[in-house]
Amino acid sequence: MKYLLLICLSLFISCDFLNQKNAVKYNDIIINSQIAIGKKFADMGNAFESRDSSQIYQCKSALNNTIDSALTIVGELSSLDGSTELKDAAMQLFKYYKSINQTKYQEIISIILLSFPTDDDAERLVVLKAEIAEEEEPLDSDLVLAQKHMMEKYGFSVEKHDNP
Repeated sequence: MKYLLLICLSLFISCDFLNQKNAVKYNDIIINSQIAIGKKFADMGNAFESRDSSQIYQCKSALNNTIDSALTIVGELSSLDGSTELKDAAMQLFKYYKSINQTKYQEIISIILLSFPTDDDAERLVVLKAEIAEEEEPLDSDLVLAQKHMMEKYGFSVEKHDNP
């Protein structure tokens, strides 16, 4: 009986460890996708500063491809013990990234590439930047909260990385 109790306890600890390991892998897939997208956004920012249309459009295309890849990878994840909270939050954020790359970034590019931008053009850039930040904030918060819930449930922590 004593051995049976030890075997059951060992299996319980082993299963708990495997669940934590799976949760960490699940989290890493999502966060690595977000980091890859973040790097492409940084590249896009550098291209904006260069005002080189060829570089800007190459970066825009690379950003789009990276977002599409992230949407595919994360979209194919199953639930983790029945929960898709982290996956769903990531998908919403990545879909937002796709949307701004197709709409607001196109408008930004049009303004940046003007030979003689006006004060109104400069003001529009400020407005677009503020809109993007305001719209993204709740999606970022949802992802952070979902990740926090997963960390609490599975007993792991993550290191914070600065965005590029």
